[in-house]
Amino acid sequence: SMCFYDKAREVKAHNGIIPNIFVGENLLRYESRWCTRLAQQFKEAKITGATLYDRGFYIKALKMWGDNYFSIQKKKQLKNDAMNDIRTVKDATNYICAYALGRLKPDEVMHILEELKANKVFKHPEYYTQLKKKVNALCSDTKGMENSDLIRELDSEIKNVLING
Repeated sequence: SMCFYDKAREVKAHNGIIPNIFVGENLLRYESRWCTRLAQQFKEAKITGATLYDRGFYIKALKMWGDNYFSIQKKKQLKNDAMNDIRTVKDATNYICAYALGRLKPDEVMHILEELKANKVFKHPEYYTQLKKKVNALCSDTKGMENSDLIRELDSEIKNVLING
């Protein structure tokens, strides 16, 4: 499982002390947790306490941690200058749809898709998959969409951890 939480709030909740350098800072913590069938998940014959001190195992766990993070599909936002790229009616339509979808929470979009399916709107089941792909394409159109500054910063920090191990 993956966990994201405010480390400062957690430390305060457990009556811990936050070093002065971190007071007033945002302390997002990201963890990957492997709780069952460790050997199978890490493709190891056996995992013991000594395994946890092995540098090769640490590198493998770090890579899995990074892979888990980068497997998350992050919601993009419209570029500030996205309107400058509009040349056709299709571009404008995509812009409007991406703008509207960006205002919805991801679970709201999924709820709409599930409602369509529950109401059997389409005669062919593959149409729901096509619609979902189209919606995802609109939300991740690289011409008019970008990751927020915060997502780019977090991506960069995760990459730094992976590089510097």
